[in-house]
Amino acid sequence: MINLKRVVLVLLPLLILANAVNANPAYVISNSADWRDVYSSMMYAPLIGAQGVFLTSLPHAAIIQYDLPKGAPVLVLSSKTQPYALGFGGTLQSQGFAAQETISDNLNLLLARNLTKVTGFIIMDDLYGYGAISVAPYAAAKQSYVLFANKKNINQIANFLSTRKLTEVLIYGQVDREVRTRLATLNPITINTGDRYSDNIEIVKRYIALKGASQVLLSNGEFIEAQLISGTEPVLFIGNANVPDQTSSYIKSSGIKVGVLIGNELVSTATIVRRQLGISVFVKFGRGARTPKGAITTVEDLDRFPMPKYQLRLELYSLRFNQANNQLEVTYHNPVAQGLYLKGTITLRDSTGLQTVGDLEPIYIEGGEYKTMVYDVKPLLENATAELFTIFGEAPKSLEYAIRATVTLERINILDSSDLAIIDAAYDKGKAGFYITIENKGKVKLYARIEIKGLIVNDESKDYGSKNTTVLEPGQKITVFVKTDALSDYDISQNPTINVVAYYGEREQSLVKTTSAEFPFKTVQPDFVFYGLVALLVLILLFFTLRKKCKECGTKNFRFKKTCRNCGQPL
Repeated sequence: MINLKRVVLVLLPLLILANAVNANPAYVISNSADWRDVYSSMMYAPLIGAQGVFLTSLPHAAIIQYDLPKGAPVLVLSSKTQPYALGFGGTLQSQGFAAQETISDNLNLLLARNLTKVTGFIIMDDLYGYGAISVAPYAAAKQSYVLFANKKNINQIANFLSTRKLTEVLIYGQVDREVRTRLATLNPITINTGDRYSDNIEIVKRYIALKGASQVLLSNGEFIEAQLISGTEPVLFIGNANVPDQTSSYIKSSGIKVGVLIGNELVSTATIVRRQLGISVFVKFGRGARTPKGAITTVEDLDRFPMPKYQLRLELYSLRFNQANNQLEVTYHNPVAQGLYLKGTITLRDSTGLQTVGDLEPIYIEGGEYKTMVYDVKPLLENATAELFTIFGEAPKSLEYAIRATVTLERINILDSSDLAIIDAAYDKGKAGFYITIENKGKVKLYARIEIKGLIVNDESKDYGSKNTTVLEPGQKITVFVKTDALSDYDISQNPTINVVAYYGEREQSLVKTTSAEFPFKTVQPDFVFYGLVALLVLILLFFTLRKKCKECGTKNFRFKKTCRNCGQPL
């Protein structure tokens, strides 16, 4: 039987939206604190011939009217759960605007359903907000719409797409395997290199092939701003404090002549672009005041909406020269929960000259971890100094942040005689992680941290580390748990071997030694003795708790009783 109430609740937002669109709104206003609603509204507006505007706060709602011509037809798209201003459509009506309001808890898909003439869709995971900024210009140029898909809503997305005549489906960035599997029949284009900057370059290439461009917008994808997603120019990502190598190489070979930096937070990186890559750079950092007062018009900040982003930090903990073995020890500390990759360059100076050491490949450091990098150097005289420049980021090719330091080298004289062996590795499906068995083979107490290197998860290579330092006495054997993402049967098939690396040493925050081992993938075997004891306990409990009911008086008696405890009748 059809539930009419449910049908009405589903169709009502669509009918309201359709009526609003039929009124040909000149402006679409996003009234939501959820970036996905803001983004969806801004992408939707030009596809129906309107201009997109978004609120950034409740006070913004009081002045946004000055951006709009009086009496203009307006469609307000409001979040059901996170609106900035309740009843904002009515507020605009009272101010003389022809305003209608649609309220929904899933504007992204609701708006897509109303775009009956759109035949191109870009699919991405909303966990990676920066990806939405990267694809926006290409989507606008192609008159396509961006859908956010994950394993929870992919059936809805796939069912919707099955109703459309499609000219292009593009999957951008990392998405759940369920998404790729469900959309495979649509023969989608896929852009996913495992790195945000390389993905960004690929979508910029597609934009330039479509429309041509010698000017790009420079951003790091951390906020929505109208020009960034307008489609007038492609958006090229630069880092917060560094230009990734692949981006530098692309700019040099692309024919790009001008970069426009949106916002002034990345001025230092944009300066690197101008000086080292030879293109002109301009900065768009403000706008004229909406309510000017006095003879001189003040400048307001750009209307920007923040996107989800990683909070990465890296600290230099110590920088020491070990005279005992002529090694430089550089210890970093990652004070946040998110793991990251780093790549350091250290220039050493003393009265005899200088020498430079560093990392050839990015190094992984788990959240909350201290990690010591060791370099062989020539003997250094007293008062030697070190200049450190270390870039870091969320992925090996996304080293967008940097730390710099110039210090006088601390001198130590320590020989580390610790010795560690990695004995075994086994995966526990229930706990989603590996049990790694290690043994102290030396004669001194040591400290160790364990990492799983290059584990393939959802077709992407990832590194994982133990969350704590393990202490082992001489001769002691310990099993350490390393938490990973849950591995599906497909993931397991992609990992025939497991690469385990141990960092260890006599000093807890200076693990200067490294050992590694490779093991065939295996899972933890069930403990049949344990499960047998549990089953026996359950049987005993059942025996003592199940009761027999007396047919004469109805009293419940223990299972082993032969006569009723109340009336004495045989049971």
